[in-house]
Amino acid sequence: MQRRRILLLVIALVASFAAISARLIWLQGIEWRTYQHAAERTHRRVWAEPAPRGRILDRTGRVIAQDVPSHEVVYTLDEIEKVRWVCRRVHRALRSDPSGASLPHDAEELWTSLQRFREGVRADLTAPTAAPPLPWISGVPGEAAEALALAIRRRPASYPGVVVPPGEGRIDIAPHALFEGERTVRLLARRLGRDPDELWAAVWRRYEQVQDVSLPSARREEIYRILEHRLVGDLPDELVEELLLFPDRFPGLRVRETPRREFTGPAGIARLTGRVGARRPSDQDRWEEAREPIVDRHRFRSLQPVRLLQERSHHSEDLVGHDGIEASREERLRGRAGGALWIVDHRQAPRGEPLDLEPPRPGADLELQLDLELCEELGRLTARRDPWAASILVADARSGAILGWESYPAATPDVFEDQDEYRRLVEEERGHFYDRPAAYPIDPGSTFKVLVSLAALEEGVIDPAHTEVCDGAYDPARPGRLRCANHYRGLELDIEDALERSCNVFFYRVGGDRLGLRRMVDWARRFGFWQRVELGIGSQAVGLAPRASPPSVAIGRSFTTTPLQMLRFVTIVANRGVDPGLSLIKGVHAPPLAVPPLRASSWESVVRGMERAVRSATGTAGKEKYGLRRFDCAVKTGTASMSRGEVPPRWRAGEDGEEGDWNRAWLIGFAPAENPEVSFAICLERVLGHGGEECAPIAAELLEWLERERGLNLRPRDSDR
Repeated sequence: MQRRRILLLVIALVASFAAISARLIWLQGIEWRTYQHAAERTHRRVWAEPAPRGRILDRTGRVIAQDVPSHEVVYTLDEIEKVRWVCRRVHRALRSDPSGASLPHDAEELWTSLQRFREGVRADLTAPTAAPPLPWISGVPGEAAEALALAIRRRPASYPGVVVPPGEGRIDIAPHALFEGERTVRLLARRLGRDPDELWAAVWRRYEQVQDVSLPSARREEIYRILEHRLVGDLPDELVEELLLFPDRFPGLRVRETPRREFTGPAGIARLTGRVGARRPSDQDRWEEAREPIVDRHRFRSLQPVRLLQERSHHSEDLVGHDGIEASREERLRGRAGGALWIVDHRQAPRGEPLDLEPPRPGADLELQLDLELCEELGRLTARRDPWAASILVADARSGAILGWESYPAATPDVFEDQDEYRRLVEEERGHFYDRPAAYPIDPGSTFKVLVSLAALEEGVIDPAHTEVCDGAYDPARPGRLRCANHYRGLELDIEDALERSCNVFFYRVGGDRLGLRRMVDWARRFGFWQRVELGIGSQAVGLAPRASPPSVAIGRSFTTTPLQMLRFVTIVANRGVDPGLSLIKGVHAPPLAVPPLRASSWESVVRGMERAVRSATGTAGKEKYGLRRFDCAVKTGTASMSRGEVPPRWRAGEDGEEGDWNRAWLIGFAPAENPEVSFAICLERVLGHGGEECAPIAAELLEWLERERGLNLRPRDSDR
């Protein structure tokens, strides 16, 4: 009994040893080339990952723009489109046998014939079952066919889909295997409800770059073997999960998490904050000049280079600021790419867990001085009136912080992804893509009379008691030129009366005749006209200073400026000559202007005239229906007629079909008149009314909102009632 048990045990051990030996012989003696090739293609690889940009926030922490996670499918061309390289390997194998020299095929002819073959089987590529190998080349000499068959047995992965039937003298193609990349792309397109031809055409356009002999060979190699190209983005969650869990279903494709910029602010600040997009050639040139590498263009075997280069490197998929604050604060907002070290298989698919990890570093947040709720309110105030165009700015008069910003009309960044909508807005010719408050210079009209008043008083060309009689024209002998229709004729006005009623003739004579062009321009420069307001926002216009026509200049014509410059000016007036330095980004203040000290009597006369423009029934903003008399404020209105050339032809006619006399309506001011807390500049374009009629109701609603929502006390003092 004992001997039988020992015998059975020996038999079991021998059988086990025989099975193991047979398996080893099979693996090492028969299938060894397959496993050798897989092992050769399994290696370490660093996958560089882009980093999210920092957020843009308002003064309360509300998000204006941020990156949100998005998943996209990427690929490398050497995994998707291998056909040309297969042709070259087949040609090399056939050419290695002298008897095959008579074959009428060079590598390019083989490539052309395979492209014709592909066209013939393209409709069947997405079939669920693989088609059997189909004939490709016949009449191949036996020795040449055997040489190719031997090459395939040695390195089968180098000849995907190429079959040499023994003894038949031909080469067959298995379409699903050779055109696996195209098949995968077309299957993905169907899953996404996209046009398969369109998606494959996007891949092919990339591949054509590889064939472009005008490009350096290193660049073509980079495009083919190194760069990951984006195929589709914004994948549904269920497809992301499938691609991650079952990568073999989509060979050659990889899911990558990438940030997508989301703008959540009101449209009125969209051009201010700007937009982001893919890197442009100018961005790449700048990086190369600064020796800032694109980290994913290199195939590293460890993370050490990524760590060393992280601070100054970029990723090819980085979102780059194209304009606005996104561009001007690029270095602060941009993230720093990281990476992970993986073991990847012969299909470049990562296996297991990463061996090492260097997380991407998100960009720093940027906090603005803007009050987003106030900006939204400004958008509503403007949209209810729907002018052709508008700018509204609101600032804290004490600190210079810009609280409200409205550019109307405006296009949000997502319009650049919709070509039809983009084209519609361009054709509409309303300037959706201008940041009007800072980058669209226009003439300021009669708001400039405040500057002329201060300059005239300080230069001593008039005193507060000086008067002029207005007969409705600068030169009564030429009543049709340089007119004044802002009040009754024959009035005798001092400087406060002239500001209250916005008398043109008073300023023609005081500014144009007595002060002169040179002194008006000099004083305007002292108050920041035609100079950038250094807010750190990038693109900004400065306008054009006048060179002639002093009488017109005295009433704000014959030159241009921006609403932003007018806000700075009125804020200085509110503080009686002290510039607090405007600020839009927290921690960034425009350098204060060194405004020369003015006499108290000059400030008193000018500010009182601005107050009377509201408090007096004859003031340009004083009508009860405007609603501004409820508040303790000082304002100056302005009206500048628009020439035909300033209004696109399609907008020259009014609702009645007749061409209108279109105006720019202005109002600048501050509240309260003493110890002001807020300053503001409002401009509406292509309107029929004057500055008070069009802008004073907006100012009244603005001040009411600030009282109700921000607790300001802007009502007249008891002594002023």
